[in-house]
Amino acid sequence: RTEGDRVVLEHAGLRAEFSPDGTLTRLLDRGAGREVLGPAGHRLVAYPDLPYAWDAWDVARDLGPDGEPLLGPCTVQLTATGPLRGGVRVTRQWRDSVVTQEFTLDAGQPQLDVTLHLDWQERHTLLRAETQVNVHAHEAWAETAMGAQPRPTHRNMPADAAQFEVSAHRWLDLSEPGYGVSLLNDGRYGHSVLGDTLALSLARGPMWPDPRADLGQHTVRYALYPHGGDWRAAHTPRAGFELNSPLLAHPGTLDLRGASALSGLDVMLSSLKPAQDGQGVILRVYEARGQRGTLRIDLGAAGTLEPVNLLEDPTGPVHGGPVCEVPVRPFEILSVRLRPAVP
Repeated sequence: RTEGDRVVLEHAGLRAEFSPDGTLTRLLDRGAGREVLGPAGHRLVAYPDLPYAWDAWDVARDLGPDGEPLLGPCTVQLTATGPLRGGVRVTRQWRDSVVTQEFTLDAGQPQLDVTLHLDWQERHTLLRAETQVNVHAHEAWAETAMGAQPRPTHRNMPADAAQFEVSAHRWLDLSEPGYGVSLLNDGRYGHSVLGDTLALSLARGPMWPDPRADLGQHTVRYALYPHGGDWRAAHTPRAGFELNSPLLAHPGTLDLRGASALSGLDVMLSSLKPAQDGQGVILRVYEARGQRGTLRIDLGAAGTLEPVNLLEDPTGPVHGGPVCEVPVRPFEILSVRLRPAVP
């Protein structure tokens, strides 16, 4: 709905407010009674991108204060006002490019989703989505392959300054004791964090070796996920997974009788696949929060469980059912071979 010159999206958990220039100026976490954003809010910012070498591979180290917020003329309009979804579309022409952001709040979901449609026509320009959050911490956490790694939020030492842009897979999180904000994404891996500002690199315009690199259409999905506790307590790895792999409707029935089940330690599924040698299936999971515990595997229709490594070679004895308990270490990747019971 509109309130004066502002457009508002809200549900029981979150309230988002947009100014006439398209900036997300406020995100209120109703449950926590917490203002999520700092004074700068969430906005798109473009920087001159002139790296010292390797045009298409490196990002300019010293972007400094030269960023230009995309605050020119734009249209801000409501696209959905139903009980299950609220939506706002912000469309603007910037230089030779057209940028459209679709913001959505879905009922029951604790995050603000953003879909960016970009017709990018710029050269030597880095476009970032920047979010100033109302959180203070000396380090952020970034997802890596089947794990997570801390990153500094300051530039005190040379090693810190070298992390002016860092990689993250599906999420970057900044948390203080009791509260934090995760930035989720579905396919843009360049991030930066400085002080209380999280940034996601969206597009560039290198000229070498391909003078037309990045030109044309891009679609990116990302989300702001405020939460109580830190990223571990908030299950941020699962939120990032769900953004990348949403549930899809299945046109029929799916018989899950006899399927194996996992309980105990909370782990993430990596894969469930036929074994390379055709002998049973390989179940691969990983511990994503840096904790240790015991995973209970109800074998169901499977008769035996055998630990294997990533090459599917045996690493331990075969266990019979119906339930197996497997110890799991922090960030461990666990692979087992499941074979059906012999009649």
